[in-house]
Amino acid sequence: MKRLFIAAFALLATISVSAQSGSSFWDNTFVSVGAGAQMYVGDHDGRIGFGDRLSAALDISAGKWFDNGVGVRLSYSGLSAKGATRWDEAHSTGENVPGWGIGMSYSKFNLFNLHADAMFNLHTLIKGEDENRVWTTAPYVGIGCVHAMDAPKNSSLGFNAGWMNSFRINRRLDANIDLRGLIMGDGIEGEKGGVKLDGMLTLTAGLTYKF
Repeated sequence: MKRLFIAAFALLATISVSAQSGSSFWDNTFVSVGAGAQMYVGDHDGRIGFGDRLSAALDISAGKWFDNGVGVRLSYSGLSAKGATRWDEAHSTGENVPGWGIGMSYSKFNLFNLHADAMFNLHTLIKGEDENRVWTTAPYVGIGCVHAMDAPKNSSLGFNAGWMNSFRINRRLDANIDLRGLIMGDGIEGEKGGVKLDGMLTLTAGLTYKF
């Protein structure tokens, strides 16, 4: 985990140095908070309905945009995950999944993803800077650490990619919608099955305050 955070901060530092254009570091910094839903993709989750797999999601971020349309941020993403598990595996709620006998139950556990992202404002990159622009769209990629907080506590390197859409409210405040996919090692949910990777899809809406 130590190596992960060293790599994440090295990524941010490299992008920051390359994107600086003589302005103060604190120019165009921001904090964001968002809430929504997420869906874990594990070994047995496909055996339950879509609605049974949705759980609450929370995003908290701090970052900076540079004049050339490149941005960086550090984020906490998490809360909980739901799915299905074998009765002898971890995080079972004790409730049997209908149609699968006594061998399968619903699962729920708490987790978080600490990640560093490189963001690319397409409107600024293509059309240049415009602080009065109403809508901006920015794809991003990042790396982080995913950790299950309930026993058995498991951690994994995580790679995420997403799409942030921001809508200007005023000079200081934006509304935003963030769609993100996460890939991580198998076993965060307490099971290791026939696939080598687990995943998560997250959709949140929130606010960004710009300094």
